[in-house]
Amino acid sequence: MMISHDNTLPSDANAASHVAASVGKYKVLFYGLLALTVLTVGVSYVHFGSNFWNFVVGMLIATLKAGLVSAIFMHLLGEKLTIWRFLIFTGVFVTGLFLLTLLAHKDPIPGTAHSSHSAKGNWHVAESISSPEKNSVSTGSAH
Repeated sequence: MMISHDNTLPSDANAASHVAASVGKYKVLFYGLLALTVLTVGVSYVHFGSNFWNFVVGMLIATLKAGLVSAIFMHLLGEKLTIWRFLIFTGVFVTGLFLLTLLAHKDPIPGTAHSSHSAKGNWHVAESISSPEKNSVSTGSAH
């Protein structure tokens, strides 16, 4: 079976144009990610009123960069609806885990090492948990 030169020419030209379009798209993405990285570094020197807002701005930029990478490099832009459902579920699940961690930090269980560290003036309690010898020396009691 012979393939004529005329039949292969359009497919070769099509493949070349497809590769050129992909390379162009990757270059635009590279420069976009580079600009967002420079923006991230620049924003790190700006104070937005509190550490919370500094964190929010940094995470928004990071989320945008992650979205660009996943949409272009991972080819999620043209995927089926099922893939998007799994992606959204994963994002919701991870967000829930982050919120649970934040809630545990804001409302610690009484009597744990975490709650004794956060209480003002109770540093000796944390030291007694970590090493009983230090507690006996600091309180002046002898064995």
